[in-house]
Amino acid sequence: MNQTIQPNDENLITIDEVCQLLKVRKSWIYQHTYKGRKLQMPHQRVGRMLRFRKSEVMWYLDNLNKKETTDETGNGSGMGMGP
Repeated sequence: MNQTIQPNDENLITIDEVCQLLKVRKSWIYQHTYKGRKLQMPHQRVGRMLRFRKSEVMWYLDNLNKKETTDETGNGSGMGMGP
């Protein structure tokens, strides 16, 4: 049986395109792709270059905001109230 791997149909975008999409500097992107972060922005390396999928960048942004809200409140509700 010969299986064909189906690549993700979504095109990869460059770091410059992510910067335009999020209206941030490259340094912000590099900080958020750093291996030491608890929540790292999803990316692929193509040689020395970084590539991203728009859907994964948007997922990351949504989850980053949720994580920051959880860290601030300590309860994960996002409501800013204690237990």
